[in-house]
Amino acid sequence: HTGSYSLRVETNGTNQSETVAISDRVPVTPGEPLLASFWVKHDGNTSPATIGTGQNNLGLTALWYNNLEGGAAGWGEIGGVDIVMNEEGNKQLIPLLTREASSGWTQYAYVLYPVDGAVGIELRPRYWHGFDGVVYFDDLFVASMGGEALTGTDVVEDPGDGVPRSFSLHQNYPNPFNPSTTISFDLPQSAPVSLSVYNLLGQRVALLVDGQVLAAGRQTVSFDAGDLPSGVYLYTLSLPDRKESRSMVLMK
Repeated sequence: HTGSYSLRVETNGTNQSETVAISDRVPVTPGEPLLASFWVKHDGNTSPATIGTGQNNLGLTALWYNNLEGGAAGWGEIGGVDIVMNEEGNKQLIPLLTREASSGWTQYAYVLYPVDGAVGIELRPRYWHGFDGVVYFDDLFVASMGGEALTGTDVVEDPGDGVPRSFSLHQNYPNPFNPSTTISFDLPQSAPVSLSVYNLLGQRVALLVDGQVLAAGRQTVSFDAGDLPSGVYLYTLSLPDRKESRSMVLMK
């Protein structure tokens, strides 16, 4: 989807029950909802009419942990949930996986709620054994709906000369908002920048900055969502060598 590589999974000819890839473990706060977003495309499913029934499905498993160690040394699993991509009643997943033999890249999003005692989460893209063909996963990220992103660059203290030491995309303010908000970001050096807003269907609904070269320092951009419906939106800042995203909530 972006970059040079994606995670490719396909039928391997054995009678295994599932194929699993494991993400890095990232921190969470109990009671603070999370937005998990990921992109998927597939090709060659031979039973598209039954996608979403039995084991003919794709999805994620979210697992909660009581530590951030990761690997066998830091097991600490205290709960989890399977997120199947097409199942009636799965109202938290946006959108559902279409019942088609093949699909292009599509962004999916799911809202999660950390259980009591959880300090970390792992996400595991899944290819259940009833699914066939080739599947690609890419651009998996987790962001806090409470304001703090769980992936990306740490914020570094300003050295005092007015120029930030590192790139940082900040949470919009106010959030939730109606109908306008401000998005700010720090640039350690001048760079061409694009800033876009997407809905959870992966559709770009606004282009706020279109490849402009901006000076180093704190930059702020206003966003008026007066023509958009209430809901969760993602804003993505793109530089030549990186991309960062956060979520925001429009409440009318």
